[in-house]
Amino acid sequence: MTTPTIERRAFLDATRGREMSTEATALDPRLAGAGLEAADRNGDGAIRGETELDALFDLLTRAGPRPHGRRRISPTMLAGVADRMGAPALRPATDAVRNAVLEVALNDTGVDEATALRRNADVLLVGDLPSRRDLVALPDGRRFDLAAAVGVRDFVHVLALPNHQEQRLTAVLLIARPGARRELGELARIWSAAHRGEAIPARLMLSGHGDGFAIFGDDGDRLDDQDIVRLAQAMPEAAAQVRALHVAACQHGYEPRMAPFIDAFPNLDSVWAYAGFSPSGPPAQRQQAIWERGTRGLPSGGGELRRADARGLRRGDAVRVWTQNRGFDGPPLRELRLIETDMRRLTPLYDDLMAGRLPMNPARLRQLTELYELLQESTTHPDFREQNEASFQAPRHARRQSALRLRFFPKVAARFAQVHAAVIRRGYEAVGLEPPDFANLSRPEVLRAITDLEARARDDTPAVTQRLTRLLRRGLIELRPRDIPVEWI
Repeated sequence: MTTPTIERRAFLDATRGREMSTEATALDPRLAGAGLEAADRNGDGAIRGETELDALFDLLTRAGPRPHGRRRISPTMLAGVADRMGAPALRPATDAVRNAVLEVALNDTGVDEATALRRNADVLLVGDLPSRRDLVALPDGRRFDLAAAVGVRDFVHVLALPNHQEQRLTAVLLIARPGARRELGELARIWSAAHRGEAIPARLMLSGHGDGFAIFGDDGDRLDDQDIVRLAQAMPEAAAQVRALHVAACQHGYEPRMAPFIDAFPNLDSVWAYAGFSPSGPPAQRQQAIWERGTRGLPSGGGELRRADARGLRRGDAVRVWTQNRGFDGPPLRELRLIETDMRRLTPLYDDLMAGRLPMNPARLRQLTELYELLQESTTHPDFREQNEASFQAPRHARRQSALRLRFFPKVAARFAQVHAAVIRRGYEAVGLEPPDFANLSRPEVLRAITDLEARARDDTPAVTQRLTRLLRRGLIELRPRDIPVEWI
């Protein structure tokens, strides 16, 4: 990786008399997550003056790559500071953006991931702001709130895309859920350079929790896979520049789950993803480093990237790799009947846990996890689509959804109780009862409490209580996706 050789005095000369807001260090993906706001020694919200600019130089050096053990400032970070300070003399002569990694992170752990990657690569980090708002800010300081339709339209208009693409991009952002629009908007802003004939990062990493259909964060943000596909379709010049994809989220490594991305990015050389649960924390960072090293320099056709590169690492057995040269790299496909046999062995336990006949314990949790992964394996199997939709496909899709929610039942029950606190309180008070603390009950206790309330619900029961019993049954008993969204997990 080419790195600039700017020295401290040249940096201070180029930035003398200029300033940068600490907010800009969070809003600009080139600077996000690097801790540069610590240069604001007096806490006035701006980095200015020789002492603070000197501290900024140290922080930039500390956050940058370390070729041959010597620290350097990342070219993309230096360009970010140049833009945010209006200091063109600071901009590096080399443009490293094409080989950079663009990380879209739905979890706050994305900061640690970007920090680790920045030891060897230029990284642009798109993630949540401290305020959790859907804000996007241009280098010139203009800000757009994408939670509102007018903010989306104004933002897309300033990207100066052709009219038909402006309309398509606007539709993509408006379809997306609030909470994910910042991530999509920043991605679109970065990608818009491709429509001006400029280079964009050719390596894309999507990071967060996952179920094979969406990537989501601990704060409830959710980015559907189709959001990314639709954005790529709306911005084809940008999609054509993406060469390597890492989906650092669970359940995306099955070949049918990779296919929409491979179709959306026509020049893709490689995909790294997980058929099962993905690692987190330092184990995830180790595998991301392997992926970064294997895609560095954008080797044609995917180079030597292989799933064996993760052998022996935590959840390395879940890694699946697709390359243009070799196709899908995974274990031999099992017959669907063998998967079904394994699932039948575990189904009675699932039934008992769903019905509250057994409490959860570590051994049962492991078995439930095994069943969930078998359901993922089954529903992505090529022969699955050949089975009867009503009697075979639909029950397994439904069980896959409920098994995931059952696996995380304490978490989803707590979130359900928080979101519906008012209607729970009113429903119980209407029949003279104290509402249970659903957030701190086991599943058997939750089911008994709901059954007791249903036993009191008659035709003359207040409507608010009748509505509550239906909501509790759909949500906490049946674990329906409509009432327990995947982003609650």
